[in-house]
Amino acid sequence: AFALAAAFLVGTAAAYSTPPQKLSSPPQLQRQKAARRALFGSGQHRVQTSTSLSAAASAAAIYHTPGQSDDAADSKPFSPGPSFEFGNSGLKLSWFGAIYGTVAISLGIIWYASLCACQLMYLITRNKVDKYRRVPVTFSQIWGATLLSVMGCSPKVTGLDNLKAAFEEKG
Repeated sequence: AFALAAAFLVGTAAAYSTPPQKLSSPPQLQRQKAARRALFGSGQHRVQTSTSLSAAASAAAIYHTPGQSDDAADSKPFSPGPSFEFGNSGLKLSWFGAIYGTVAISLGIIWYASLCACQLMYLITRNKVDKYRRVPVTFSQIWGATLLSVMGCSPKVTGLDNLKAAFEEKG
């Protein structure tokens, strides 16, 4: 069951990735290749995205300098910590990822039940209650905020005083 859930999460991430775009500079392309190799291994199946690098990919890109060949980037150590490896495919899942996925799926079952209850409410009331579908959006927001807070991944927002100054400048 756990392997099935992990495969679902990996498949979902690949399904929602953005289509590849042309990159303007070769160093940027090299950094992205190194980041993809560090995150997804050097297997045949790689996610082709050209979005901005995430924090993990940026950390992985440190191990590759623009003048190096791709083989030299593969030889440098990158160790995100202990992990599970799935067969010979090269896919790895860290302990934190395993715990995070378990908590997300557990809370997701409750979230799914609440959305089914909303759907039943809309069916019974013939869509006359909550026409703008604010209840399921609220349940989704609660699920996301709970997951982030339980796992200690809530973002820390700093610099709100700069936001007020930016709005005053625009006018």
